[in-house]
Amino acid sequence: MPTPHHYHPAAVYRAWYAAMRAQHGEQGALAATVGVNAVASGVLEREVLLHYGLQPNAPLLDVGCGSGRLALQLSSQGAAPGAWLQQPGCYWGLDVVPELVAHCQATLAAAHGWRFDVLADAAPGDEAAAYQLDMLPSESQAMVCLFSVFTHLLPEQTWAYLQAVARVLRPGGRMVASFLEHDGNPTRWRIFTDSAHAAATGNGPLNTFVH
Repeated sequence: MPTPHHYHPAAVYRAWYAAMRAQHGEQGALAATVGVNAVASGVLEREVLLHYGLQPNAPLLDVGCGSGRLALQLSSQGAAPGAWLQQPGCYWGLDVVPELVAHCQATLAAAHGWRFDVLADAAPGDEAAAYQLDMLPSESQAMVCLFSVFTHLLPEQTWAYLQAVARVLRPGGRMVASFLEHDGNPTRWRIFTDSAHAAATGNGPLNTFVH
């Protein structure tokens, strides 16, 4: 298992995306970042946020925004009637892959006044610095979501993110995150063994589990 100073998720993801783009083209690589139907994933994520209290036009930080699957479903372009986040500046998406951020900037940012930025990786020996979310003011966000982010981080990196999220959330704000856990489901074991193989071969991001 890599140590925090030897596993840099941003570098791994950028290399993986470049490989997907070379093999499948730009659209294929965009689709591969989700792994399943992007529309269905975005709708599911939107409904989870609504369930946990997302309010119209309340500031939302989407860490790991990818190709904009959630952002699209929160916009007037989404499948649901109306737009949840209509005001400029109420949505901020971050991702470690510049091409994904550029795609969101081209397809969503201008139309809605939303912001998308590249989340930089840490320099070797300074891993925690990558997860401080320094570009965001303290107590500025009503909700922070991290879908399929902690699943690809080591525990120390997840902890650094949790501390940063606590800083940027407003009093009473909420964090919503997905994660993997060993719960007896046979599919989880397959994910674990596939991830162990990826770690051994250096082929793609890790899939990590919360115990």
